[in-house]
Amino acid sequence: MYLYPFSFDEFLYAQGLDLQVEAKQGANVDAPLIDALHKKMIEQLRTFYLVGGMPAAVTEWIETKDYREVTHVHNDILDTYQDDFSKYKKRVSPSLLRQVLRSVAL
Repeated sequence: MYLYPFSFDEFLYAQGLDLQVEAKQGANVDAPLIDALHKKMIEQLRTFYLVGGMPAAVTEWIETKDYREVTHVHNDILDTYQDDFSKYKKRVSPSLLRQVLRSVAL
């Protein structure tokens, strides 16, 4: 089974913010979000950018609300990717894969 990262709406749903998703989806130029809700949604979007959409990271955020703990999850995910690099050594150098991952993941 292939899992995709959470979308922003799914991130909100995971936190129980169903009403905010409905408000966001119903907003348009003629009926924008009220200012207070708009500010909350911007804050949620910033959080989503930092936490990301990986299910384990989202779960950690929901349980702890601690960016440092989420960073541990991110590092575990990166370590798991790097552990798999040797599987592809016939097609590409594992050290090259590590170098590329480090350059884009940090």
